[in-house]
Amino acid sequence: MSCLIVKCSSLGDILQTFPVVSYLKQMQLHIDWVCEERFAPLLHAHPDIDQVITIRSKDWPNGLSKLRKTLRKKRYDYLFDLQGNCKSGLVTLLAKAKSKVGFTYKAAPEWPSSLVATHRHTGDQPLDLVKNFFCDAEPFTYPGVQLKNDVTLPDLPAPSLMICPGSNWQNKQLSIQTWRELLKDVDHHLVIIWGSEKEQELAEEIAKGGDATLFGKLPFGLWQALMRTVDGVVCVDSSSIHLCSTTNTSSFTIFGPSNPAIYKPAGDRHAHFWGKCPYQVQFNRRCPHLRTCKTGACTKEIARSELKVAFDKWLAANLVKV
Repeated sequence: MSCLIVKCSSLGDILQTFPVVSYLKQMQLHIDWVCEERFAPLLHAHPDIDQVITIRSKDWPNGLSKLRKTLRKKRYDYLFDLQGNCKSGLVTLLAKAKSKVGFTYKAAPEWPSSLVATHRHTGDQPLDLVKNFFCDAEPFTYPGVQLKNDVTLPDLPAPSLMICPGSNWQNKQLSIQTWRELLKDVDHHLVIIWGSEKEQELAEEIAKGGDATLFGKLPFGLWQALMRTVDGVVCVDSSSIHLCSTTNTSSFTIFGPSNPAIYKPAGDRHAHFWGKCPYQVQFNRRCPHLRTCKTGACTKEIARSELKVAFDKWLAANLVKV
């Protein structure tokens, strides 16, 4: 039997969907995945994904005919639209499957996607939707996954902490002053990860005067392998925390305009601090002003003393030397 997962973007959302692969693999299903072309390397590194079908939605409507031909070469037993927007709905429409599973009209991020699903379910997480389809109420423990990596790991001083300060969203990022205050008493080697020129500047500022190694633009398999070797990962809400959830390494994540109840990995080893919104904006998943807030105060003006207390508590609980 076979299934097709439709989760086109983004990097963090794709990583957050990996428990679904582990869940479906125990059923001995052949698993294909549709994603935006730029995220294909991550899925190619997953050992349980059999085929990756890529799209370039920015080029649409050009290329839709080719995509249709590719998708209709195979008839799947199950298709899971775990994106729930118009883009994934179009992919779902073009593909062939006995059962097309998606969100309900009210639960879908963009309601037109629900029109092409033959089975509609709710779920805060992708795994919830899939389990609801199979009427499975039994708990499922995500075992994690070891991504493919052909690169030799560098030797790093021990103990060490991985710092991932970057995010695609400016309003999710901490100020350099906050990072310095947070890490000033940590007697560990810092492994600082960056992925863009802006993030590199921030990483270099964090590293100043300390014991640190900087890495930029790592292959996903190597990045994950490094995560497995460090004592803990400290990051903002980004793909970093979801990649960490595929390992056994503990983490501390600083949230602002997104709800940790939705985006923090499960388990006691994953701790967090949630910055308060001074404007009293309420939301269930992400702040509606994530892209437009001019101050980003929930992270840029975070209560540093409270953050430091929560951070030190995580360090002590995870036996990480301070």
